[in-house]
Amino acid sequence: NFGHSFGHAVESWYGQYSSAPSQMTHGLAVAWGMVYAWELAVIKNLMAAKDAEKCIALLVKSGALMRSDIAIRLLDVSDEKSRSLLWRDLFQLMQFDKKNKTPRASSSKDAKIHMVFLKGLGLPAQSTDQSYLFEVTATEAELAWHRWLSFAGTQRA
Repeated sequence: NFGHSFGHAVESWYGQYSSAPSQMTHGLAVAWGMVYAWELAVIKNLMAAKDAEKCIALLVKSGALMRSDIAIRLLDVSDEKSRSLLWRDLFQLMQFDKKNKTPRASSSKDAKIHMVFLKGLGLPAQSTDQSYLFEVTATEAELAWHRWLSFAGTQRA
């Protein structure tokens, strides 16, 4: 499930909202979702920033993010207001992920989602209830989105 919450949201958004034809594959969406999850793991202090950077660098080196047209289409949303609307759409889609016990679409600041994280390369982070699911606030999720956008911008061809 690592990387799938954001990855599925991106896949759904492309299917529902993007007018451009896409080369979107499940694997590519999940690879970009892994980048998002590593950014979020750092925000939640579940992983050291240097470890997340190493993991992302390995993913880049593997070629899994080669078709950066996916990120470019998200980055090419022209203005901040449009990017905010895009984030709202993605966050609402993430709320319907199977890891959320009561899926509901909300763009409010008190909305929460659940995700799985790594604490190191190949090492799942275990939550206090032993479930591997961690609660993520809307604020944390949005901060990771901005970090993801920043990283994705460096991957332009």
